[in-house]
Amino acid sequence: RIKKIVPLSACLEFMPGIKADRNIAEDIRFGRKLSVAKIGFASESVSPGSPIRVIQENNKVAAVITLDENLRDYNYSCVFTD
Repeated sequence: RIKKIVPLSACLEFMPGIKADRNIAEDIRFGRKLSVAKIGFASESVSPGSPIRVIQENNKVAAVITLDENLRDYNYSCVFTD
């Protein structure tokens, strides 16, 4: 039996994703508010409460967020640090 460590980014590939530049990654690191106006929609089919992964420039997952019911803001579900 072979045991492997699977990167988190591979485990969450089923989720829609948003690419985050350095500024967004910094906002996440410091827990700043994220908005649709700032980072856009993951896709048109994402509904409030559905998980969305935020992917940094180095392809690591920075956070999992959800779209708020107001359709303008995102809420953090979890944040990943290096």
